[in-house]
Formats: sequence, C-alpha cells, structure tokens
Amino acid sequence: MSQKKEDFKNRREMREMICPVCMGFPLDENGQICQDCGGKGVWFELGNTVFYFSEKNLLSVSLNFITKILSWTAGFLAVFGTIILGIVITPGHDQGIFALYTERGGLPLLFWLSLFISLFFIDSFLRRHESLKKISPLNSDLKVLFDPSYEKEKEVDISTLFNSESLEILRDAYQYTLSSNVSLAPIHVLKFLTQNSKIQSLFTRFEIEKNELEKIVNPEEVKINNKSLDGSFSGSLKRVLLFSFFDAITSEEEEVDIFGLFFGIAQDEKIKKMFYDLEIETEDIKNLIRWMRSEVLTKRQKRHPRKVKHVVMNRAWTAQPTPFLDRFSYDLTDLARAGLIEVVVGRDREVAEAERILSRASKNNVLLVGEEGAGKMAVVRELTKRIVKQNTFSKLLDKRLVVLDAASLVADVRREGELEGRLTKVLDEVVRAGNIILCIPDIHNLAEVGKFGAFSGSEILAPVFSKAAFQVIGTTTPFDFHRSIEGQAAFASTFEKVQVNEMSPDTALEFLALRAPVIEQKNRVILTYGAMKKAVDLSFRFISDRLLPGKALDLLAEAGVLARTKGRKLVRDEDIREVITQKTGIPLTKVSDTESEKLLNLEAELHKRVINQEDAIGAISRSIRRVRVGLKEEKRPIGVFLFLGPTGVGKTETAKALAKTYFGSEETMIRLDMSEFQTKESIYSLIGLSGDNVSGKLTEQVKRKPFSLILLDELEKAHREVLNLFLQVFDDGRLTDNLGRVIDFSNTIIICTSNAGSRFIQEKIAEGAVIDSIKPQIEALLLEYFNPEFLNRFDDKIIFKPLSIDDVRAIAGLKITQFAKNLEKEQGMLLNVSDDAIKKLSELGYDPSYGARPLERMIQEKLGDFVATEILKKKYKRGDTVKFEVKDIK
Repeated sequence: MSQKKEDFKNRREMREMICPVCMGFPLDENGQICQDCGGKGVWFELGNTVFYFSEKNLLSVSLNFITKILSWTAGFLAVFGTIILGIVITPGHDQGIFALYTERGGLPLLFWLSLFISLFFIDSFLRRHESLKKISPLNSDLKVLFDPSYEKEKEVDISTLFNSESLEILRDAYQYTLSSNVSLAPIHVLKFLTQNSKIQSLFTRFEIEKNELEKIVNPEEVKINNKSLDGSFSGSLKRVLLFSFFDAITSEEEEVDIFGLFFGIAQDEKIKKMFYDLEIETEDIKNLIRWMRSEVLTKRQKRHPRKVKHVVMNRAWTAQPTPFLDRFSYDLTDLARAGLIEVVVGRDREVAEAERILSRASKNNVLLVGEEGAGKMAVVRELTKRIVKQNTFSKLLDKRLVVLDAASLVADVRREGELEGRLTKVLDEVVRAGNIILCIPDIHNLAEVGKFGAFSGSEILAPVFSKAAFQVIGTTTPFDFHRSIEGQAAFASTFEKVQVNEMSPDTALEFLALRAPVIEQKNRVILTYGAMKKAVDLSFRFISDRLLPGKALDLLAEAGVLARTKGRKLVRDEDIREVITQKTGIPLTKVSDTESEKLLNLEAELHKRVINQEDAIGAISRSIRRVRVGLKEEKRPIGVFLFLGPTGVGKTETAKALAKTYFGSEETMIRLDMSEFQTKESIYSLIGLSGDNVSGKLTEQVKRKPFSLILLDELEKAHREVLNLFLQVFDDGRLTDNLGRVIDFSNTIIICTSNAGSRFIQEKIAEGAVIDSIKPQIEALLLEYFNPEFLNRFDDKIIFKPLSIDDVRAIAGLKITQFAKNLEKEQGMLLNVSDDAIKKLSELGYDPSYGARPLERMIQEKLGDFVATEILKKKYKRGDTVKFEVKDIK
C-alpha cells in the first residue's frame, strides 16, 4: 500500500451511512427507487467521496447462459464469414480486393453485412473490457484513496470493481432468492461461495469438510430479518460488499476477487457468529485469504516464470558497468523487477528508518542489527521492492541494490595483498558506478579480515564508507557488533544503527500464511490453518534458542515428515504438539486415557516412595493436573514450592519421586546445593560470567531441559542477591544469561527445601501441636531468613512433619523392596527379609533429629553387608532366595 494512502487512512475515518428513509432497502413494493438516497440504501463516506454498490449494473448484464452462447456464436460467425467471403470474392476477380467495392450482388452484400456485425461485436467487447475498472492509482474514480489532497466530491459505484468470478456468485445467489420472494442477504451469497472450489479449499485448511459446510450454511435454517422484496439487495449485503471493496484496497489487489467477496461476507454479524462457533476469528480468515492468494500467485509464477534481466543504466544514463563487482555479488533490483522477491511482512518501521538514513546528505549508511533469523535481509529486500516500484524517497529511485558475497571475495586468495586488492577494486567500482547501494551481510566478518595481518578490512572500508557518495547497508548480530564493530570507532561511526527485532507471533502467522504454498510444495504436504497457528504459538513459547518465523517454519517441516510417516498428507495441530513434545519432553499432546488415569492417581504413585506428608503430595499433584489441562499462567513456572521441616523427613525424596513419576526420570531433576552460593559473586556461577562464552550452571541446564524439576536444597544458605535472582524466575518464569539469551522457566517445577525453623517444628509436634496451628509462627520465623516479597512468590509453603517410628518402619519396607529389586536385577537372586528384621532395622535407624537418614545407612551396613558376604562365600547362586532374619543383624 502506498504511503499516501496509508496517511490518508490514518487521517480520515470511514463513515458508514444508512438511508433514514428506506433503511437500506431502496426498492419499495412497487419496484420504485428511493428518491432520498437514489437507490444506494447503504454507503460509506471517505472525505467528500461516497462509495456504494449498485445492483442495477449487476442485474442489467445478468444474461442467461444460452443468450451468451448465442451472442458469442453470432459474433464468431460474423468474423468468420467476413474472412471467408473476402477470400472467395477477391482471388477470381481482376480488380482483386477492390471488387468488394465495385461488384454488385448477394456475396459482396453479405460480406459488408458480416464486416459490420464483426465491428459491432469488437466494439462491444472493447467497451465492456474498458468498463471493467481496476483498483489502481490510475483509476480517477478512486483518486481520493491514493491522493490525500484530492477533495473533489464524487460518487463511486464499486460494483464495476468486482471480477467476473465474484459477480457470477452474486448472480447465482440472486437467481436463488427470486423464487423465495426475499431480498438477497449475505447468507445466500455464502451458500454459493461454499460451492466454489477455491472457497472449499479455504475451508479444508480450517479442517471443515464440504458435507459439514453444507449443513452449517443453510439459508432456510438461518433466521433473516428481510423484507419480502423480490429482486433487491438487502442493506446488510450492500454493507459487506463495501467491506469486500476495502479489503481489496488494503490487500493491494487490482479487483475484488472471490476471496475478497468471502472476506466481506464474513463481516456480516450473523455469519461472524456462525464462524465464531466454529472457532474461526476474523484475523484467521484474513491470514488464510493471504495464504490462498499467495497460492494462486505461486502457481501463476510457476506456469509463467520470468527471466532475470541485468539492468545497469540509470535514467540519466550516467551509471557505469561493474564487471568486477558482478563476479562477487548479485543484484537484488534485477530480482525485484522479475517479481522473484517474496512478500515481506511486519518490517515497515525498519524499512522506513533505513529509507530516511539512506536519503541523508551525510552519515547515510545503515547497519541492521538483529539476532540470527530476525529478518535483517528481509528489510533489504523490501527496500529493494520499493525502489523498483518507485515508492520511496526520490533520492533512492535510480539506485541499484547489490548484495556482496564476502565469502566468494575471500575465497581462493593465495598471495599476500590479493584480498586487499580485490576489496579495493570492488569499492572503486561501486564509487565509479554512482548508483549503487552496496549491501554487505554479516559485515563484521569483512571488517575483521586481515585484522592481525598486514592490513585491516575495517581500515580500508572506513574511509570509503565515510564518503557521502558511497552508500552501504551492513547486517550484524548484537554479539558481533559488540565484539567486532563497536570498539573500532572510525568504522562504527560511518553507520547509523537500525534495530531489527524478532517478529511478533501475529506477524509471524501472517508471514507463514504467505509462505504456506512454498512450504507445502517443498514438503509435499497439505497444511491446516490450525497447524500453522500452533507452530507459531508453540515455537514462540517452547523454542528459545531461535527466532520467529524460522523456528515455526522448521516445526511445520518436521510435522510434515511426522504426518507422512503416519500415512497422511494433512498436517494438523496435534502433529505440531507431538513434534514439540519429542524435542523438549514437554507434554503437549492431548491427555490420553492412560495419562489421565496416571494424573488422577498421582498422589498414590508418589506415596509409593514418600510416607505420610499428605499436604506436600497433594499440593504438587494438584499443580501438575492444572498445568496438564492448560490451567496455569503462561509466564510463571508450573509451581513454586517451599518445603520446610527437619532433615530426613522426605523433602528431597518427594522431589525425586515427582521427577521419576511425572517427568519420567530422576535425571530430569536439576539439583543445586544452595550452600555453594553464599557470596554475591556466586550469581555468575548460575547465569555465567559476562564476556565469557560459557553459560551458567542453572541457565544452561534449563535451556537443555526446559521441562524439568529444579531442586534448590537448603535455600536459606544462599546470598540475598542470589535469592533476588530467583525472585525474577518465580515471578516472570525467565532469566537472561551472560550470552544475552532469555531462558524460559515456565515449564519447570521449582522445589526449594529449607531447614529454617525445623527445631521449632520438632518441639511443637512433640508437644502434640497440629501443623496448621503453628503455621503463623513459622511464617514469622521465615522472615529472619527471607524478605516478605520473596516469600509471597511461593505457591505454597509446606511443612513436613517429623517422622514417627511407624513412618520409619514403612520407609524401611520401601527401601528394602528397592534393595531387593536391585539384587534381582544384578545377581538374579530373590530376597526375603522377615518382619522382625524390618522392625529391628527400623528401631536401629530411628533418630527423631535426623528422620530417615540413619535408616538408609543402617540398611546398607546390616542388610547390604550381609548379602554381599553371603554371595562372596558362594552360599547362594542365581535363582536362589537370600533370607535375612533378626539373628543376622550384628
């Protein structure tokens, strides 16, 4: 869209008007046109111009099929007869062609009659073709849209801007309503739109099949507030047809095509509600229409490929050829003229900024700074298209935008000074040409060439770049800018920086809609719109080491491979979920019956390893169930818990049990001993040291395992600054490491353990106090270790009760069962431990101050040593059962 038109749209507000006399129905019961609005019924006003849709022109040319065939047949016969009669009469006559003027009789008369009819049909055809107006700055009727200064009052009938396919749909719908004696409404048009193969293809992308569509779009079942006026357009239809027209303008289409007609019809309130029930939003329809139009364009370009022609000369005929530069570059303006540059979306700000800088008299070089995949070259391509379309500042209109291939420039350099010579010669040709903007991707590489040798690339480039006559666009990443460019003041000062950020998800979706035909063709699949939306959404949320839209494109390609392995060509949103789950381990697929049962019985599963402690097990299980069905804040971690209580009561064991039961393995647990982070400087151990290429202990592990359990042991021993770092994680679910990467913690469960207040808990429980009754006192004790803001970030603070002798006995049973499993796995032997032996081991391993810690040591010393000795004495062989009694405890 032109800048003038954009300015106009921003300055003027479109006003929708309905005739107060006829209320949008300009034909009365007698077929008379409303005199107040002149038959418009509904119209839009922009400035002094009125836009309306007249059904009069549409219906007056609604010839039936047979009439059209007869007309074209008569025209063909007339032309054919003229030619044949001319051939028959002239050859056998001495006067040749002049015989047609001098001869009398039937044949010459028939010839002149045929010629007259032929000319009539040719004139009719040309008049009809000329009457088909285009949405273009050349169309004087639409000048108000393209020239903001145009204030002349005008009325524009937009019906002439609808293409033949759209008009045919309207005519078919009109014929349908004639028999029903109702005015034509949007739902009638939708009925015939859904019979069109292009619109059916559009709905296939929404995963709505033809038979389902026919059931939904049934005018007889939809209540229409319609006047019974045979042969008129309802006000609601005229309104949406105007929306179709304005869609064509904003989409830079030359006419209102069938997709534009569909978009307008979809703006009707009843149809919008119908689509809303199908989970189809207006923005979804916009994106899918972009997709379908792009598909049509891709097919057309494939059928009629355009050749690239190299154009050197400018309009003033002052430019010079650049044969040496051409060896190491390619001309983007040539590609743009051939229509080989794809549509660029979402880069208007960056392109406008680059245009302003390049149009300056001095310091007119651009440095595009953005992460890999942010779209820096997309900015260059869009700028090139504007230059070719003459839609930019006048200073740039004659420019060639040439991209230098630095790798080929450096390649095959054998002699000292050869590279310096090449670079100098390229720069000289650019200066001599006089009309080149040189684009150097990854310019930091060229700036560093020869840095430690006989010459420096930046020292050669800086003096040339500082000249106003020489213009360059460089691209680099933030890391490379700081590393290679920022410190070289002379070189860096020749540029003006333009920041290129990652695409927003909405813009990325728009981009994918335009690229979808290419993706489908390349991967031999059919994409659904749901898959495309899910690829953008999930890649944005769960893939942190790459940028949109690249990571969404790769996700669609992988999902295509997955769909084909399952014998399908259609890529659905569940395929995207499955790929993400495979890549990250994050469970995003629909909850299966097996997993559903596992989630509902999570407490029981955890209690197989953790005795008692119902509060902790219940709180964690509830948070897991919430996140699995999508009921959690997107940014925050799945759950943040503080486990309080004496040592050995099961705080760490609960974390291990959860990692094993739900996350799949104890290996998914990231465990940090917070006693190692007692100084302020220890923060860098977690996130990495600035300037170092090695990431931190915490950030690197979470990056590699985004779906994991983080255990922070003995939290109270950490330095306050370290706790403040985790405050950000608890709040925002993200942390920036030393390399500038944002690490996502939103798919982690964070469990912090602390012994703070453990002696108080033991004393009060020994006195018979209930946990709930001492919670306020424990909260007060915690303020000695943590500030209130930090404590408020925990989803729950869970107090673990000291273990009783019965609890320890139950734990002993679990530990011995695990010991027996290991024995069978390693030695192929079974183990039988008597109840008395378990009771004795429990008594020996019970210490109220240390919980179950001594028990584990006791089992290893008494039971482990006994079994090891017996095996070494060859008393038992594979398949035997090792028996352990009280008497064996020594």
